[in-house]
Amino acid sequence: SPTFIPDTYQVAAVRLDTNGLHRLYSYDIASGESYILIDDLQVAYFSFRNNETLLATVLSNGQLDLVLSNLKKGVTDTLLLDAGRSIHKVPDTEMMSYTAANEDGNMDIYQLDPTTGESFFVAQLPVGIQDHIWLSDSKLLCGSGDQLFLYDLFGNGDWKLAVDLSEHNIRDITRLSRSDKGTKLAIVAVPDSAVKKE
Repeated sequence: SPTFIPDTYQVAAVRLDTNGLHRLYSYDIASGESYILIDDLQVAYFSFRNNETLLATVLSNGQLDLVLSNLKKGVTDTLLLDAGRSIHKVPDTEMMSYTAANEDGNMDIYQLDPTTGESFFVAQLPVGIQDHIWLSDSKLLCGSGDQLFLYDLFGNGDWKLAVDLSEHNIRDITRLSRSDKGTKLAIVAVPDSAVKKE
């Protein structure tokens, strides 16, 4: 998804080039000119820590590998093989988060300190769920079916039902996105075609 690069007038987006490769491009809003942000890597999902540091998953041998890229220095380090697709900056912190499969095949959320490269476990996502977002530096949200679930780092360690969206005739919620001010939520879901219109 197109994303503003922090503190710039540029937008970053993954583009499928004519040679079949996924590349992460920067687009200048004023001129429309574009250039590749990371050479020789097929970026799939990404999030910016700031305008110099980027956490991303890249396509590699049929899997997603987690990489940390310093765009200013042109240096990219591989942090984890076979990572998940949900990557975010934790609001009001310098931390990033990513997902990785555990031994049971479920997805775990980790926080990463990009400065030290250290990661620590945050929570396990509900069974079958791959995506999450941060509402704040201590609260996470994920979607399952037609419901949204909340996880509080200072709670009892359980995902709790936050909102039932069944009356809105949607199902199979996957990705979520929070506005910068935290006042709006975008939801990727499937319209429930089985619901008859009156």
